[in-house]
Amino acid sequence: MFAFLQKKIAVPAQSIASACAWDFYEGWLAIGASEGFLKLIKLDSMKVQGNSSQGNESADLPNHSGNISLIVWNDKYRKLTTCDSTGTIIVFMKHNGQWV
Repeated sequence: MFAFLQKKIAVPAQSIASACAWDFYEGWLAIGASEGFLKLIKLDSMKVQGNSSQGNESADLPNHSGNISLIVWNDKYRKLTTCDSTGTIIVFMKHNGQWV
């Protein structure tokens, strides 16, 4: 099966998207770009509580300083691991509605 998604995602000027990853279970799309830009967008709000009236959630995670080179979701523990060109590795998780 193949799928095609078209959605405009605001990326800062002069940035180049370099990595992305999809969280199948909760519907999060993570996009990483140059200069530490990392954005999360929740595309599938119907899986959570069956409520389609929720708006699309998004979060900017500004902890990186180098170009994002790798993004991986941990399906078992619902965590996001990212790595940038400076060697910084960060593990994010959603706690009380915030990404920490």
